[in-house]
Amino acid sequence: MVHTFPTDPSELTVLARLKRAVMGSLFWNAFESILYQILYLSHHTALFYNADRNLYGIYGALFAFLYLVIMWVNTSFDVGVIPFFSVFSENKKNFKHLISSYLIPQMFLVAGLSGLVGSALMAYKGRPTFLNSYLDYSSLLCFVFFITAESMKKNMRALLQLGFQNKITAWIEVTNIALYVATVWILYFCGIPFSLLMLTAPFMIISFLTAVVLGVFLYRYYCTLPNLPKTIPLTLPKRVLITRLFLFINQVGNSLFSSNFLLPLFACQIGLTMTGTASFVNTITFSLTFFIQRVFGPSGAALFARTKLLSAESKQLAFKFLYKKCWYLVICVITLFLINGRSVILMHSGQKEIALWVVIAIFCVSHVLETLFILYDKLFAAEEQSHYVALINTVSFVLSMLVASYNCTYGSLITTLLSCAIIRFGAFFYLTILAHKLWNLSFSYALSLNKVLPPLIVSLVIAFIIHVYQ
Repeated sequence: MVHTFPTDPSELTVLARLKRAVMGSLFWNAFESILYQILYLSHHTALFYNADRNLYGIYGALFAFLYLVIMWVNTSFDVGVIPFFSVFSENKKNFKHLISSYLIPQMFLVAGLSGLVGSALMAYKGRPTFLNSYLDYSSLLCFVFFITAESMKKNMRALLQLGFQNKITAWIEVTNIALYVATVWILYFCGIPFSLLMLTAPFMIISFLTAVVLGVFLYRYYCTLPNLPKTIPLTLPKRVLITRLFLFINQVGNSLFSSNFLLPLFACQIGLTMTGTASFVNTITFSLTFFIQRVFGPSGAALFARTKLLSAESKQLAFKFLYKKCWYLVICVITLFLINGRSVILMHSGQKEIALWVVIAIFCVSHVLETLFILYDKLFAAEEQSHYVALINTVSFVLSMLVASYNCTYGSLITTLLSCAIIRFGAFFYLTILAHKLWNLSFSYALSLNKVLPPLIVSLVIAFIIHVYQ
């Protein structure tokens, strides 16, 4: 028999307190995401029309490649700490152990791995052609510096968000992107032409300064913890290592379905000019998924890190509370895109590329649906059950590669993307079944008419405005 509510009244109190904290984190995550995306889209749209298309293609492919490397060399530290954050945040000594034994060594690990990746690229003659003009020893140092700074930013931001310090991280991220965009366009209006150095150097400097600021606020969070004896379990290092290993497999598998992998691939296959167009389309797709990921990913991690020791009934309530909101937002985004996406793409690519809409639609919708994995990923990570997700991602990746290799000979890009989307949907379906077996989780995807009408009306109004503008 499935219980609807926890039997322990104290858990109801804990859940009520967690819900209030999560609602606050959702607000600040949404605040950050909206402002970040306004600045990000404005910057990329202006850059798309003012910069050389070849340069924009290099810029898009290079940054996609850099963030792909960051994901790999960070070895899942930001998500690997989720199951154990409640232990590390019990007191100052435990948190100090997290910093000295995990975070600081992670910085040196990332610097070393990024140096190896950069050196391998310099030595590898079959490297992507868009990197050929930018690989020397000074570039290698910038490569290591940038990846290390961004990795530390990512990890410290994750720790602050797990501590429900979302207001702080929101203002820091918004200030970060605002400073970068302002710097680039001030330089441009002062007469400095666009170049790869002009677009990347400000980002590296601001990224380093942001990492320093995050470190200051992480220290302030440490000061708020109680001063109690150290309580680190002896088995913790082994559990952390195993968890990070499986989460790393998950992230590598997911990254191979991401635009950070596809854009550099496009740069090698279709040229930099067409990659510039693909990069702009990716910017729109990224905006659709970024909002959902930034709003629900950190909040889900913080919530599930604290429900780990609660009853199955409490976990059901916590998951449904957050997943219901995530599902509704996914429906809103898909409705907005399906009604208006084609018009927006055609405004920027021309009538002759109408056939491209089918590919873009499959690409974008599948990426948005991919965000439904987020909360399941966070839940499995918090419960130290990531090996299941790793297995599912590995199987789906192998099947997708087999389908892609077959379609390269006998099929088309549309059938490849559609087949991969179906495989990922099947993986998600199996993941929901597994979650139901482990924690008795279930969720109704049905939406009432009063929930569907608002996004539909807003999408139609936007469609009318676009039609008038055209």
